[in-house]
Amino acid sequence: MNNQAPTRRVLYVVNVGWFFLSHRLSLAREAMARGYEVHLACGIEQSWERKQIAAHGITLHELPLQRSSGSLINALRVMSQIATVVGRLQPAVVHLVALKVVLLGGLVTRRVSHRRIVAAFSGLGHIFTDEGVRARFARALVMPWFRLALRGESCVALFQNADDRAVFTSRGVVPERRTTLIRGVGVALDRFAPGEVPGVDAITDPARPLVVLPARLLREKGVQEFAEAARRLIAAGHAAEFAIAGSPDPENPSSFSAAEISALEKDYGVHALGHVEDIAGLLSRASIVCLPSYREGMPKALAEAAASGKPIVTTDVPGCRETVVHGVNGFLVPAKDAHALADAIEALLRDPELRRAMGVASRALAEERFDERALIARTLELYA
Repeated sequence: MNNQAPTRRVLYVVNVGWFFLSHRLSLAREAMARGYEVHLACGIEQSWERKQIAAHGITLHELPLQRSSGSLINALRVMSQIATVVGRLQPAVVHLVALKVVLLGGLVTRRVSHRRIVAAFSGLGHIFTDEGVRARFARALVMPWFRLALRGESCVALFQNADDRAVFTSRGVVPERRTTLIRGVGVALDRFAPGEVPGVDAITDPARPLVVLPARLLREKGVQEFAEAARRLIAAGHAAEFAIAGSPDPENPSSFSAAEISALEKDYGVHALGHVEDIAGLLSRASIVCLPSYREGMPKALAEAAASGKPIVTTDVPGCRETVVHGVNGFLVPAKDAHALADAIEALLRDPELRRAMGVASRALAEERFDERALIARTLELYA
């Protein structure tokens, strides 16, 4: 029996366990298949996260990371623990994921020699979507620190769309030669496929078209605009169902409150489904998938919708526009515009043949752009 330890070790540093499990687990499993010993440093919000991480043979190192905290003391504690874990493990690769983690982790790993650092931006967060005075001040404050965090030839900055990359390269934060562009984490094309999934219970009236918004209940996801569009279309007499598949996120400052969630159905006629475990089944039931977000990295939910062969209505903003060729597999509308959103959804509700044709085009787009196997392979090339 060969008890020799793997010669290569990768450390993923992520903000929270559930995000790693939903967005980076397939990547980590493929890294293991290629001989890497996989470790994960992250915050943990619920006990089931620990169990699932352990079940996949991944060694967990818990961080006291508070996603919504702007505390300097908490940031220093997180940085100290990341440095300790890196120093103890001496991984060949440190893969940092998400804005805050890239900043804090980059600051403590940038000087480590003979180590590949992948700084993956999964989106730029509310300080880049908000145009208020506080957000503009925060952007001006953090950009010089990102320049420091991303310094060094061993560091490659991984972006999911060209717009996000331009934010950093145009300001001289990181040279373009040390960046790469990969459209998200992809989707398992065999799991998300066109057609009804046998045995999936209809959550609404199966005789009515179902319009689904698959996202957390955050303002920046366009939940309010979706609700206003739904109310307008229902009032106009459209026999459609509207649902949001996602939970609130108390750690996020833009999360909907319990009272606001209750009002979605009472005042707008929108079903708040909460977390949906069988998202493939829900998408198979949907007629239209909608995400009126203010900005994204590359929304996995829309890649899944495309793979499921669904017409998509989303906003013409960074990240979202990567998933739609306007007029071919869906429609792009301005952000924060409930009327334009309603008009685009209405065009699809009125024309079943258009929905069918756009669904076929969505599946073709997913096969071209979002095949999980291809995107994982490209990401693992960065580890060399």
